[in-house]
Amino acid sequence: LTSAQGGPVCAETEAGDDGMLWPVEETTWVHEKGAYEIRAQAHQRGSFSGRIYDSAVVVERVIISGGTFAIPKEIVKGVISVMGTTRSYLKKNQGRFMSSAVAALGLKTSRFKILSMADGDNAKAEQDEGFETDEEEEEGGGLAPVQPGNSHRSDRNGGGAITMSYAIEVDETETEGSRVENALLDANFASRLTSELHARGVDQIKAKSVAVESAVNEELRFITLHLEWRFPASGKDFLDGSCLGYKENEPAFTVDYRNRLYPREDTNEPQRRKPEHEAHIDAVAKNGMTAVHHSGDVMSPGKGKHVVSVDLNALPE
Repeated sequence: LTSAQGGPVCAETEAGDDGMLWPVEETTWVHEKGAYEIRAQAHQRGSFSGRIYDSAVVVERVIISGGTFAIPKEIVKGVISVMGTTRSYLKKNQGRFMSSAVAALGLKTSRFKILSMADGDNAKAEQDEGFETDEEEEEGGGLAPVQPGNSHRSDRNGGGAITMSYAIEVDETETEGSRVENALLDANFASRLTSELHARGVDQIKAKSVAVESAVNEELRFITLHLEWRFPASGKDFLDGSCLGYKENEPAFTVDYRNRLYPREDTNEPQRRKPEHEAHIDAVAKNGMTAVHHSGDVMSPGKGKHVVSVDLNALPE
């Protein structure tokens, strides 16, 4: 295992008594995020010849993202409209727009995310996964877009405003959702936002062309966690997405593909993997009678998926 810069992360092999290089039987910890290369090779001694046969070296490049993600307790969602520009220009500069909004609100660790974008005369919103990104955009979660209202604003050329659905994941250690909501609705926010945009080279957006159509603070209740993977060139494989619950520092529950509900129903072990029981689990989850629900293996051609749904209000105190 080596970093993208070529430096070793761990000792891969050690020489045995027979001169062969055997795997080191120890856990390898990667402490720094970034890109890494994993190289693997198999060795096997022939049963009759005694020769050592080596397989081809397999190299896989992986990216380790940074740290754990703290789920926010509050989300501020709403719509911002911008006139006098094009959607392609906003898409090109969406990373700078998000970082400018955070700075204009006086925030550092809370996250601003553009969920969708649409022309004022076009009711169809373009989802965030279709956006172009730049170097300042961060990875974000899958929040549902806010539906923009019917904006009657138009620019001097007769074109409609671009409406952007947004969400701010409020870091409770630096502020409160109500304060973020008030800051967005403040009359001077558009001026502060455009000042930050101009400082980042986005100079086509003027203060008078920006309007916060809505800003609503709400407590986060529902969380959906996705784990997806693609199959190798031949056959299929599995990843296991699990949700581990803790009460302070003590383990409280585990939800995975084998135990798909919390609170867990009392069932006989032989019955738990039968199709009718699996269908019953899904029905219980749809009826809102559980706090955590695991989808089980959702397999499709070439890939698989686990989805974990959490209702924070249904979790015990």
